[in-house]
Amino acid sequence: MTTQTRERCFACDRVIRDRNPLRADTRDAQLVFVGSDCYRKIVNADDDGYQPPKGGPRLFALPAGAAPAGR
Repeated sequence: MTTQTRERCFACDRVIRDRNPLRADTRDAQLVFVGSDCYRKIVNADDDGYQPPKGGPRLFALPAGAAPAGR
């Protein structure tokens, strides 16, 4: 029996159902995985960054082509 672990969204802690989770920048040398809904919020927050409701560092969208979207 194999156990499949799934990535969890750093912002909301929900399981990411996409095969290739998106990445966001925390501005402290850390890239984290986020789901598509949270990534949209991060992009909409623009330069102010998105503050996840559960706390933690602000999240910022990566510039296009800065890092691959997958693992």
